[in-house]
Amino acid sequence: MFLSALLIAVALLACVTDLLEQRIYNVLTFPALLVGVMMHVAGGVWWDGLAGAAAIGAPYFLLFAFNVMKAGDVKLLMALGALGGWRFALLLAFAAFVSSALLHATVLVVERRLGDVLRIMRPEWTPDHSFKTPFGVGIALAVIGLLAIQTG
Repeated sequence: MFLSALLIAVALLACVTDLLEQRIYNVLTFPALLVGVMMHVAGGVWWDGLAGAAAIGAPYFLLFAFNVMKAGDVKLLMALGALGGWRFALLLAFAAFVSSALLHATVLVVERRLGDVLRIMRPEWTPDHSFKTPFGVGIALAVIGLLAIQTG
């Protein structure tokens, strides 16, 4: 119960700052990452927090490297992966991608910008970040959704 509350609190705090300021602060992600690793060390499975951070951080770091998402999003995902462990991190990696994609598609439909989807498929396309739907929102939705499914 405590872990679920902590995961939701971290995700929602990041969601709020991402919505309001387009930033996810290190003062949130670094302590959450450390607490996640230390919780797993104290629980006797010392590697689970580190594996969770690495399992989700590696694929999303590639998105950061290609300028698709910001570093704060990757650090948030790594912190949540460290808190939840490697199994949760693998589920979150997929769920965050799907929820963010659905959120982006919804915004495109609402803003009547479906032509932007066709522009993305062109080889010369580069992200211009004119599309301002924060990944932090999709990540928070994914965390809440996963926890809701797990507690059933």
